[in-house]
Amino acid sequence: MTTISVRNPSPELAAALAEVAEGVDCVIETDGAAVAVMISPDEYAALRMLEDAADMRDVMQVRAEIDKEGTVSLEEIKKRYAIE
Repeated sequence: MTTISVRNPSPELAAALAEVAEGVDCVIETDGAAVAVMISPDEYAALRMLEDAADMRDVMQVRAEIDKEGTVSLEEIKKRYAIE
């Protein structure tokens, strides 16, 4: 993640930053197309927690599949696909 320090923002950016600090999302556009979204640090942390929870569910699902079906060795994969 990139962190940018803003010392003297334009009035428009300053207003947007103030809204984001209050919890209002801000869409940044270039030529009428959305290119980024600013959200509050708290909302970002919550989104990261949700993503981490989804990743853990995926890991648990894969581990259950491995427990049930086992794994395939690299040598078996090489044989199966004629890889040297």
